[in-house]
Amino acid sequence: MILDLPELPIHKVYKGTITPEEVVLFKLYHNETINDSEIKILRECLDFYKRCFCKLEKLNLSELNISLETLLKEYLNNVFSVAHLSCRYISFEYLFRVSIIHDDFLESNKVRDTKYLTYPSKELIKEKNIYNRANTPNSTVLYASFEQPVAIMETKPKIDERIIISRWCNLSNRQFNSYVIPNVDTISNRHLLETASSFKNRKQDMHPLGFEILDTLLSFIGNQFVKDIKCQSKQRFEYFYSAFFTEQVLRDEPLPNWEFIDCITYPSVACNHTRENIAIHPKSVENLKIIDAVEMRITSINFDNTFEWEKIPVKYDILRRSSQIIDKKIIWNDD
Repeated sequence: MILDLPELPIHKVYKGTITPEEVVLFKLYHNETINDSEIKILRECLDFYKRCFCKLEKLNLSELNISLETLLKEYLNNVFSVAHLSCRYISFEYLFRVSIIHDDFLESNKVRDTKYLTYPSKELIKEKNIYNRANTPNSTVLYASFEQPVAIMETKPKIDERIIISRWCNLSNRQFNSYVIPNVDTISNRHLLETASSFKNRKQDMHPLGFEILDTLLSFIGNQFVKDIKCQSKQRFEYFYSAFFTEQVLRDEPLPNWEFIDCITYPSVACNHTRENIAIHPKSVENLKIIDAVEMRITSINFDNTFEWEKIPVKYDILRRSSQIIDKKIIWNDD
């Protein structure tokens, strides 16, 4: 396999700390007039983006290897040299997360440590060396859902597996600064349609080329978060694009002139995009607390989307409930 991708135009090559493309886009952002040579720069960049994204969509990510992974990451860093971040503050009281129990979690056949219910450490992520929807092998996030049935749908436990459903509380009612999945109007999801409509309403106030460039960039990014992906590669390279973008957004230190971004909210593919998931930066997880947990054994499953959303898509036997969680230790009601 080779990366048969278009060569970067000279306008996307850095001159000092900024590219010629960025110079022109910044002028448009500040409502300054651009000349014919600057218009030519934007036209050539737009043509590049269209050819580039067509090639990227056709790239068989399942065939990536370590060397090609590095090359593709470097290439994307140059393609997305301009920051296109759209955020909104969201409020929530509770989140739900499902953890499938493994033998090494157990102490006398019970999970005691809450570390098995939260996000995995970076060391463990690097050891597993796999991609997910919103993390690379070099980053970790807390995956959760706003509704319990959605958390189960996302995890899809098997019959006879033991799982723990933990409920997380936003104790201070803090608002979270969330990256908005941009410019997807082909999915029947209220938040996506509102975001896409809001962006398109800006068209009359923007330079046509500036708008088309943003539209092309954001559409490609947004579509990576709503794909129904079937993983074939051991490292789950099929999630490469969305994981790459998430890593660029959920930075330990925010970009200049940007606020720290706590999380990304994105549609649940498992729920046909009708519900939402959230991926939270570890720093922001400090504002949440596990307030209760339920361990259950799965006895039957229904993951075909025919169930009512108010109901859990599995049948189960409850094994135990938490009575207290103190200093990251779980005390169960059958202790």
